[in-house]
Amino acid sequence: MSKRKKDRHPNQKITVPPGSSIPPVILWCRTVGAGSILFGGIGLTAYFWWAVAFVYSGIALLLVDLRFERFGRQDWLRHAISLVLVAVFAVFSIGVVFRAAPVTIESYVMNVPHGEGSEFGGIVWNDKLSDLRIWLTNPTSMNYDNLDLVVDTDAYIVAARQLQSFPQCSVALNYQVDAHATLTDLSGHKQLIIPPIGRTLGVGYRVMCNSFPALSAIELILATSSDGMKRYPNTVSAKGTYRAVLRTRSIDSSIPVQTR
Repeated sequence: MSKRKKDRHPNQKITVPPGSSIPPVILWCRTVGAGSILFGGIGLTAYFWWAVAFVYSGIALLLVDLRFERFGRQDWLRHAISLVLVAVFAVFSIGVVFRAAPVTIESYVMNVPHGEGSEFGGIVWNDKLSDLRIWLTNPTSMNYDNLDLVVDTDAYIVAARQLQSFPQCSVALNYQVDAHATLTDLSGHKQLIIPPIGRTLGVGYRVMCNSFPALSAIELILATSSDGMKRYPNTVSAKGTYRAVLRTRSIDSSIPVQTR
């Protein structure tokens, strides 16, 4: 009998180096999972939904790796790390992916006209114009960025201004307006007609703000007309985009106009 066999105790166990029996695919899960989470976190601001998919995939791969990892007597580590990963999944989902970031809209029209020739809000009024107010509000504790939307109503908008100076926004006739029309007379002759550029003809005014701070509001004043008909605007619409919680969000709303 060799000396090596004599020196070995009958009850001695041969230890297996940690990780030597782990399938290569599990080691791949560990490496790719960690890389996916890192890559996804870096790409959130530019490619939000792709980045979210990478983060979720990375967490799933790490959970698979933990299922087959050998911890020996420290098996409690498997459960502890799993709980941490589940907590990261929950916090990321609630705090980033599915976090609400709305813009609320309120609109009302003044039922008492401004005096003839009076000026208010940078607009010269007459008794044929209606004073329409639109409030765009950020009701959350988060700052929004790059607000860009078009507001419109079912009446002609003669002029539109922002009443307050904070947040600072630009309000102008929507650049997409097609400010001409073609009239065909009884003889079939076509004639180009240029309508007044001060009236929107249903294309709205564009509102752009670089920053939309938390718990703030944008108050717009619109002078509307129905070409002499004594009626107020009935609806207001707002359509556009803004950035909040690392991604671009859209708004496409239509609300009734209240009377005050």
